[in-house]
Order: sequence, then structure tokens, then C-alpha cells
Amino acid sequence: MRIVGEWRDDTWYGRVTVDGVEVVPLVSQAVHNHSPDGFAWGYPGSGPHQLALGLLLHVGVKPARAYQLHYKLAREFVSRLPDGRGFEIEFDVLGWAAAQPDGFAT
Repeated sequence: MRIVGEWRDDTWYGRVTVDGVEVVPLVSQAVHNHSPDGFAWGYPGSGPHQLALGLLLHVGVKPARAYQLHYKLAREFVSRLPDGRGFEIEFDVLGWAAAQPDGFAT
């Protein structure tokens, strides 16, 4: 999956697409609202946690499983993206989720 983050200079938040389709913050905020202002990356905080949850839901991970995994995804992936800049990266979010042990189906 090609994940692209476009940083907005006027805020600390950005727009993210997966394979050209926008990840919408409202979807993940309905499961758990870490960040009412949207997605961010590059540090361990609420915006990156919102993005991690949003990415998991966007690729089809069920809400309970996505909620369970999003802290780990934020720590291992989202917080390591370049802070304050856009990015473009290949990362298989669904494959990553499927490889995580815990007894929940993706």
C-alpha cells in the first residue's frame, strides 16, 4: 500500500491517502476520538494515535481489532514518520495487522 501524508503548514495536522483514497478522520473518531483536529505523525501523541486507528479501519480491520492494535501501530510506525513534513511510503497495514498475535480476527 502506498501511504502519502500531506502536511498542512497552517496547522499541526495533515491529510493522508492510502493508494490514492483519502483516510477520513471522522471514521476513526467515531470509534475513539483521540484528536478532534485530525491526523498527525512523527511523534508519540494524539494525532498519530488517531492516524493509526484511521489506517487500520481504512484497510478493513474490524473496529474492535483496530482499537486493540492502534497503539502498537502508532508506536511502531506512525510516530516514526517525519515530523512536520509530508511523506510517501509503502507499508502493508493489513499485513501488519494480520501478523499481530492476540486471538482477534482482522
